[in-house]
Amino acid sequence: HILPRIAEQLDAPLDQLGALVSVYALSLAVFTLLSGPLSDRFGRRIMLIWGSTLLTLALCLQLIVTDFAGLLAARALAGVGGGALGGASIAYAGDAFPSERRGWAAGWIMSGFAAGQVLGIPLGVFLAGEVGFRAPFGVFAAVMAEALLLVVFWLPRTQTQPASLSVAGTLRDYAALLKDRTTGAACAVYSTILFGMGVFVPYFPQFLEDRLGFSGMEVAWMFMLGGTANILTGPRAGRLSDRIGRRPVIVGGSLGAGLFISLTPLTVYLPLSAYVLFVLGLACIASRASAMQATLSEIAPEDRRGRFMSLSLACSQTGFSVGAALSGPVYLAGGLEASALVLAVSAVCIALLVIYILPETLRRESEESA
Repeated sequence: HILPRIAEQLDAPLDQLGALVSVYALSLAVFTLLSGPLSDRFGRRIMLIWGSTLLTLALCLQLIVTDFAGLLAARALAGVGGGALGGASIAYAGDAFPSERRGWAAGWIMSGFAAGQVLGIPLGVFLAGEVGFRAPFGVFAAVMAEALLLVVFWLPRTQTQPASLSVAGTLRDYAALLKDRTTGAACAVYSTILFGMGVFVPYFPQFLEDRLGFSGMEVAWMFMLGGTANILTGPRAGRLSDRIGRRPVIVGGSLGAGLFISLTPLTVYLPLSAYVLFVLGLACIASRASAMQATLSEIAPEDRRGRFMSLSLACSQTGFSVGAALSGPVYLAGGLEASALVLAVSAVCIALLVIYILPETLRRESEESA
């Protein structure tokens, strides 16, 4: 959403803007693999503290960079902080909530991300256009510092079972999780989800401005409406998955997202319909995300939950990084039509993986309890 402003103010090539998204995702993926074992050993809360600290510092660095290379480096550091936060936050929900409420809890976590979108994107676009692209990073750094204080003084500790910590043991655990049919399938699903998003999202605002004639603020309002749909849908979809199971919600959300997103290139004939399709697509994505996060928290053994959540997040961010790296060439070669097609195909692949490989974790746990 602020990539066009960065291109203007740093004189960066259009086809390289996706690298800002890709380098963050790749850095996040790599460090996530390191943070998982640490959270199993020392607890989720300490990783949330360190992740919040690093992300705050990285955002501050983005205030002083003067060229595109410096911004890339700062984004890489931000990925380190994000890696510590991502796996630990979902694993924390798995520790703190029982299975029958994890879908609801995951929905609220995903809604928290969407709330940041609702509030942050319009503000970020406004500041980037009126003050400069560095201004949003300053505001977000202040918000992240506040989040750090909340973690330190408000978030309670959860009970974890301290796990052994060694390089060889961690590599064996990761290899075993990838080889296992269930956990390996979950990683494949999650990486495919983020791959499709990585191809589509970076250049969607560019399409809205270049092809539909939207202003920066109109793009921001669209993302705000989509985030609102995410907030309203996430907890409800999570609660629905607590009742009917995770797989139907993941499959329905994936196919719905693929359908609505694949239609977005047609909005050149009716620009205002872009708002409707984007809101419906985000609602489906929120439904899928809530059920998927609950599934991930239920698959891994408790003593390796941090490792698995970090592995799945690393796989997803690797998928996003690859997708973002391809987003520029795909968009320049075929426009948003090509980007939307890639996302639609990935949505169908997700549905097939879930139907034929991924188990229904809620039903399995209920049967074991009975």
